[in-house]
Amino acid sequence: MVDASKMEFGASWDQYVQQIAVKAATELGLDAATLGIRARLYKLVLYEEGGRSALHRGTEKSMGMFGTLVVHLPAQYEGGALKVHHKGQTKLIDLSQSSEECFGYSAFFAECEHELQPVTSGHRLTLLYNLIRTTYGPAPAPTNSSVKDALLEAAEYWERDRISWIPECPQKLFIPLEHKCTEADLSFLGLTGRDRAMADVLRSIGRDGSQLLE
Repeated sequence: MVDASKMEFGASWDQYVQQIAVKAATELGLDAATLGIRARLYKLVLYEEGGRSALHRGTEKSMGMFGTLVVHLPAQYEGGALKVHHKGQTKLIDLSQSSEECFGYSAFFAECEHELQPVTSGHRLTLLYNLIRTTYGPAPAPTNSSVKDALLEAAEYWERDRISWIPECPQKLFIPLEHKCTEADLSFLGLTGRDRAMADVLRSIGRDGSQLLE
């Protein structure tokens, strides 16, 4: 394992990786141009025969980080498939067949649990990049209109009671975050996972006339 601070690549390689990052983010369903997607090198990892990684979830290492990009460098190996788990679904990513001759990549969101199956022969060589959004971008509309309608109705009732100063009605609502944030990261740009999804929905509703976020 080699930290990014001990590596240096030319401008052409960085340009190539940024193109991969945009493509990967688009495949994940994001508007890469609007969000200003960038890939930031984290480390180089070499797995020899028998090497594996236990099931774990990555941590947000930079503000705006939303995922991980794994760039596979040409090196012959067998085994070493990546298993990504999210909400009861599992995807197996195996790039070993053409590993000796070709570059490859895989990408997943930060909240996904993942594990690396044992390398059975050869050497698996990868560069890990943090996928980062440099702008927050517009809040996407909720995919379920019935959820949006229900939240809008609830917001209207709450606003009516709040303005009327009904004793039982709270003047502010607080939704605790799942992920810990430093004071510097406490912004829309710094939110990840379910925290970001919740903020996106509330911001989208707010655009319809209800001021839900301050």
